[in-house]
Amino acid sequence: MNTKEFESRVLVEIQRVIESIVRANPVLPISARARAGAEISDYLEDEFVRATAEHPYFRNSTGAEKGDTKSRWDARTFFQLGDHREELWLDFKTTKAGSSGSNPNMGTPDKIMNWINSGGFYLTYVTLSYKALGTQLEFVKQASGEYANVYFLKDISRTVFRSSINQLQVDAKAHSEYRTRDEFISLLLEKMATSYTKQIQALQNKLGALPSKEGPLRAANALSESALLGI
Repeated sequence: MNTKEFESRVLVEIQRVIESIVRANPVLPISARARAGAEISDYLEDEFVRATAEHPYFRNSTGAEKGDTKSRWDARTFFQLGDHREELWLDFKTTKAGSSGSNPNMGTPDKIMNWINSGGFYLTYVTLSYKALGTQLEFVKQASGEYANVYFLKDISRTVFRSSINQLQVDAKAHSEYRTRDEFISLLLEKMATSYTKQIQALQNKLGALPSKEGPLRAANALSESALLGI
């Protein structure tokens, strides 16, 4: 089995688990308000752990501590295939059907590089859509007929970018695209370099504008100070 075949196997198994969870309860007693995403994520984390407790491939699944907004993952599991055990991080992303485009945070480059350096790689996104159903919400199927779209960070759309707050962001509606692990490392470094270059240029522009601010500042200060001296 080569790397691509292994990755496909992992994604298929995650997809099966998530689909079974959602199909069992497509309607949740959660209001489709602004913070619905956090509540849906909590639900999916718990259900994923429960569904994989005696799974033929997943081992030792755990969910993030409730209320822990700094956790590196929503759920963590280990995929056991033969003698190989691969650690997986799952991140649940939900959007309201019909909402305008959004650019959810997909993690910091530092977190990703640290994990790769420590031997990990497969940060996995599980994206779902929902609609309001009175005081509840209902999951919405995608064009594929499935509820969830499951893909690895390494296969994220090339439109991904690093924001000024050091978060990778991508259009929630952008399609993933397969690439090798090495190709992802190249993409990550490329996006970081592009972002750093823009930040350097922006700072250089601000630095260059400083001399033009001196005159108005001194004039305004002289005016207000003269009023003070006239007391």
